[in-house]
Amino acid sequence: MEIGPLLRTNLNWSLGQTFYNATLHANARKTPHLSHEIDLKKADPEMNIEIFTEDPEANLVLLLDYQRIPTYKKYDQAAMMRDLPWNSKGGTQLGTTNSYCPYYKHLIGFRLWNVDDDVIKNRTGRWFLTVMNLTTPAAKADLEAKKALDRITVSLFHTNYGLRQAKRTN
Repeated sequence: MEIGPLLRTNLNWSLGQTFYNATLHANARKTPHLSHEIDLKKADPEMNIEIFTEDPEANLVLLLDYQRIPTYKKYDQAAMMRDLPWNSKGGTQLGTTNSYCPYYKHLIGFRLWNVDDDVIKNRTGRWFLTVMNLTTPAAKADLEAKKALDRITVSLFHTNYGLRQAKRTN
């Protein structure tokens, strides 16, 4: 898969880990970010997004929106990667099975963002995920209130990351 601004996937299939060289591709932009497209084909799904990085405690913020690319000013859902649950078992054992991300062969595990039915609301079609690096973590209350992020806190990426959108869970 080519490194680019959008990641297309189908909810019915598990996408192999996809490596994004964010330090190279996103840092050249005025507002450093990478956006990915997720195509939901079935109504009422639960979406699971797995993210793994060279630095599991990086201040990466994940912004999600339906039918439009989220920005630091406007988004539907958001989460700080470091606040997501860590899964060191099952699914991703990068030391042996990771042909997509040779740089991450030493890592085992990922952060899991579960976006449930009350957010999806039976909406099928295009969802967009934007990943940005922040100088300081955003407050969970601010993200839940959908408060605009301070542009000054958006910084250059210092870590690369990989994504996988998992199969439908129900």
